[in-house]
Amino acid sequence: MKQIELALLVTLLVWNSPAAADVHVVAEFSRKTTMGRQPAKSEKGIHHIWLKKDRVAKKNHRKLTEITRFDLQLQYRLDPAAMTYSKRTHADIMQQAEGRTRALAEDLSETYSVKLMEDSEKDAQILGYKTQRYIIERNSKKFIEVWASEELDPTNSFGKMVLLSAPPDKKTRQQLGQVKGVWLKWKLTIDSGRLSITEQATAVKISTEPVDDKTFDIPKGFRMTNRSADRPRKPSRRNDR
Repeated sequence: MKQIELALLVTLLVWNSPAAADVHVVAEFSRKTTMGRQPAKSEKGIHHIWLKKDRVAKKNHRKLTEITRFDLQLQYRLDPAAMTYSKRTHADIMQQAEGRTRALAEDLSETYSVKLMEDSEKDAQILGYKTQRYIIERNSKKFIEVWASEELDPTNSFGKMVLLSAPPDKKTRQQLGQVKGVWLKWKLTIDSGRLSITEQATAVKISTEPVDDKTFDIPKGFRMTNRSADRPRKPSRRNDR
């Protein structure tokens, strides 16, 4: 009898667990960087995010693509211009992050906090989807502001991907780990004297149509390299013949 009850309980848990639907988010992105007395540099473009069960892919305004495969415990970074990609295991990423954290000798005087904001129903929705707004503060100043939707990402695949792609310092990673769901809007502000960076992105289109499995595969013709795709190759100095 107990076995029957247990089987029934498992069935109910599976039946009532949130199903992860395919998602494609298109977001408008902008960044402004100022370094010392140099002229400010501005960038604009489109970002893409694809979710499918245990896979996440994102493409930034420079066409660089990152694919996170939880089913394979691998992360790929693609550089379409060079037709190359790098590959790392999730275990290696976390191990390297811990090593870099120790090497950075984090400033223990820096304090971080995460605030969950209570927005009105209207302000909490983006393109019809409910979001939760998080504010991450560093030394009592707003650092990152995120509007994330668990409705679109009930298994938090995007949040898990962020931890693999986040900055190496442990404090930032701990705070980002509290953000649940796919990011539909975010703002980043860094002001460290000589360096000033402001970034923001907002979803302008959301689709829940099936995402092609090929979105999470390495395209034919790409070759593997040890160089990370987020550091594009320097142009060759050799003259063309």
